[in-house]
Amino acid sequence: MLLAMALLIIGLLLVAYGADRLVFAASILCRTFGIPPLIIGMTVVSIGTSLPEIIVSVAASLH
Repeated sequence: MLLAMALLIIGLLLVAYGADRLVFAASILCRTFGIPPLIIGMTVVSIGTSLPEIIVSVAASLH
């Protein structure tokens, strides 16, 4: 039980860190290319958050 709780906490911390890095990288893209943040949010961030589901769906359909 203790191991499960530790893994849960570590997983949550990693998700929070990954989300922070995603937002940071998206803001750099906005500044570098002069793209409005709304466009970056609707495309890059949405694709990034949907990508795991897309990969699982493609892998499942191939099997």
